Amino acid sequence: MDIYILIKPDAIKQNHVGEIIKYLVANGFFPYKTSILILTRKVVAKWNPQIFESQDVEALFRYYETPMIRVDLNTINSNPYSSLLELKKNLRKQYRNKEGNVIHTPNNEIEANFETKLQKKYLYPYNYISRKDDDLMRILIIGDSFVEGVGDDVSGGWSARLNQFGSYNVTSLGIGGDNTRDVLLRIPSSDRHKQHKWDLILVEVGLNDSRWRPSKSSNEVPINEFRENLKKIAKQLSFVGHTIVFLGLTRVNEKLAAPYKEDKYYINKEINIYDNAIKEISYKIGCEYIPVTHLAPKDELLSDGLHPSPAGHKLILASVLAYLG
Repeated sequence: MDIYILIKPDAIKQNHVGEIIKYLVANGFFPYKTSILILTRKVVAKWNPQIFESQDVEALFRYYETPMIRVDLNTINSNPYSSLLELKKNLRKQYRNKEGNVIHTPNNEIEANFETKLQKKYLYPYNYISRKDDDLMRILIIGDSFVEGVGDDVSGGWSARLNQFGSYNVTSLGIGGDNTRDVLLRIPSSDRHKQHKWDLILVEVGLNDSRWRPSKSSNEVPINEFRENLKKIAKQLSFVGHTIVFLGLTRVNEKLAAPYKEDKYYINKEINIYDNAIKEISYKIGCEYIPVTHLAPKDELLSDGLHPSPAGHKLILASVLAYLG
């Protein structure tokens, strides 16, 4: 029997995950597994075909495509689904002035089994532990426009989405157009953070380094300099963070990105070289490397041929969550 709830995006954003889990336990429902659920539009339509009857179908799709937390439950309750529906009503009353939708619960065992089958491929491991803010994993994310969230006007990008889950304290330092030279200039001072290092530092940079400049007959940052810059970035960040992780590079739609702007060409052949350099240097200097889903050639994953769309940012987030899981 699949007994579970989904904690909806509104409740996650307001950091009510811990309160909801405590409420479940107090009422005889005991969590044994938590996962992140990231649905695709196709699955949302299959799960809730009534969505097409809404006056604002697009807004509803965006809402249900926002990550949710699935909490699988044990209970000795003889009628668990009715009890969960009652708990949902009580939670709605409790958070009436904050969020309308707090949790989703299946109405019966048949519905629960159907939903679980739909969700199975879209669940990512996520070990939620209720902790005080001071005990949250402290994560610094530094990099270019991908970190800044360009292309995701729904939730502000994958780094902002990561901060919504409640068990990470995320500092995001993304600036559009940055390459490794720029990142080196703005790494936080070790004097300021030596007493309170970040637990994890994620670095996403390199696409702009790989950019081909016909006027120079070279990449924006030549590959040998790029390799040395990665080593310098890792060394400087080691003074302010315990674990340094480099993210891999996505690929582009060259029809839109080559050129992207005058004298700025993003070419997948060049990106491959720089991505391989990130992987090689990461392993060589003792850092970790997260391979990131190639967003091209699927146009729905790119907003402009270069930057991820909201769906593309969700896939990058999924890669990061798989690492964190």
